[in-house]
Amino acid sequence: MATKAKSTQAKPKTAKTTRTTAAAARTTKKAPVTNVTAGTPVTKQRTYTAFKNVNPSALIAEFIGTFLLVSAVAAFSGNAFFVGVALAVIVAALFNISGAHVNPAVTFGLWSMRRVTAAKMVLFWAVQFLGAMAALLVMNSFSGNGLSLSFASFWQFDWKIFSVELLGMSIFMFGIAAAAIRAQTDYDRAAGIGLSFFLGLAIATGMLSQAAQANQTPVQGQTAPEETRVSKVDSVALNPAVALTLSETTATPQQPVEGEAPAAPETAPSRLTVETILGALIGAALGGNLYLLLAKHRDD
Repeated sequence: MATKAKSTQAKPKTAKTTRTTAAAARTTKKAPVTNVTAGTPVTKQRTYTAFKNVNPSALIAEFIGTFLLVSAVAAFSGNAFFVGVALAVIVAALFNISGAHVNPAVTFGLWSMRRVTAAKMVLFWAVQFLGAMAALLVMNSFSGNGLSLSFASFWQFDWKIFSVELLGMSIFMFGIAAAAIRAQTDYDRAAGIGLSFFLGLAIATGMLSQAAQANQTPVQGQTAPEETRVSKVDSVALNPAVALTLSETTATPQQPVEGEAPAAPETAPSRLTVETILGALIGAALGGNLYLLLAKHRDD
């Protein structure tokens, strides 16, 4: 009887061991086999994953936000106060979705601060410029000008324009970094970012106006100076996407001679130039990282 009972207990144990072995075999069979050989690039897989992880809602928000910002700049003729208020409203509405960059320079500044990945920066740049182009198309459809752009001045470089863009963007990005890191609510961030933009735009535009007046004032006993690049720019952009939709001032066309057909109006060159791009990008990196440096020493 004892031998029989022992035999009866051994059977379930054997069946259980068999089922466990079969399950392990199925798991091993389903497991993917990856062979990594020497020299296999892994950068492409990481880049693809980085692009894949960008939320489509954030891209749509950046498109809409840039569209609204460019439209506000056109509607308020670049007035620093009203454009700053418009930016504050955009930030309050979109900060939780995309961070409300609505500015390629801001995205670059956050990337330099290691707050944004390179893949996200590239995608944000694409939708930000698309949003600016859409706003330009809508605005020009009302004026009947169509979508006309000229990049005749793209490679022009003036140190004064570059300097005011860099200074204004540094002030703006310093305020953005402070608001994004220290502010407690979205409304606090929106107010801080809007006021920072107003301050940076007002200071930089004032300096640009002084430079233009100095160039246009003739020295006693000398002929009037020739028109310079500074005299063709009436305000700073602090945003490459906005600069795309702005244009330089052009000279008043001469009246046609009697009997001749009037000359076709020339398309004014876009404000998107090397000086504007470099000034905004470098200024954003300087302003953002300067705040991080000061905040780090304060915490220490």
